[in-house]
Amino acid sequence: MDPISTPNSCGEITNNGLIGIGEYLKKITSLESIRLNCEQCWRITDYGLVCLGIGLQQFNSLRSIKLNFTDCDGISDQGLRNLGTSLERITSLESFSLTLNNGNVNYARISDLGFKWLVKSLASLQSIYLSFYCQKITDEGLKDLGEDLKGFTCLESIFLNVGRCPDITDEGLKGLAEGLQELTSLQSVKLGFKNCDELTDQGLKYLEESLKQMTSLQSVDLTFQFCDKITEEDLKNFCESLKDLSYVNVYSDCFDEDYS
Repeated sequence: MDPISTPNSCGEITNNGLIGIGEYLKKITSLESIRLNCEQCWRITDYGLVCLGIGLQQFNSLRSIKLNFTDCDGISDQGLRNLGTSLERITSLESFSLTLNNGNVNYARISDLGFKWLVKSLASLQSIYLSFYCQKITDEGLKDLGEDLKGFTCLESIFLNVGRCPDITDEGLKGLAEGLQELTSLQSVKLGFKNCDELTDQGLKYLEESLKQMTSLQSVDLTFQFCDKITEEDLKNFCESLKDLSYVNVYSDCFDEDYS
């Protein structure tokens, strides 16, 4: 069957909409790709994710899932746990993308626990895209991710955006970097730390040392916008140390460099 894709979000999708999609999926015998944009659909809750996951988990042909739940304030850690349970049952899955950005950290309901539950379900994938901007992710979440990544033997591409998570520091970046350097198939790394203002040059050095050890790596793309403790000099040194890669892009308020 052709890929299923929803148009740009209208902001009006509810749990009933996801229930309907889940029921429709049960009537399909084959599906390779699905893309759902539910941005600003604030009526969606964990229950909607359960119903969607049940519909998805039946396919042994599904290769790609792309979900956008930006500003869906009703989704919590439990929703990610339920979704992860369904994803583990899709043995054909190669690529997964989830956007759970939130406009206001005061309404954020995703913590390290939900993040960990979801990540554990993605260990067999080739490509992972996770954007958790303005959620309650801390150093512990990045350290857990680093530990879990050591078992992601098929991973070729990772995108992680944890911008505006104020409890992320150099120690969290160190834990993530240690996990990345164990991935022998990883070719592309894209990380976003916008407004993570506790990060310093030391965290950048942790990341640099790990990336330099990755023999399969071809592309690095980093964002440190509004990370005022990271200096222009160290960003330049970082880029110089990785200039043998096919593509390196680093952006901050004081620095914007593209090597390709």
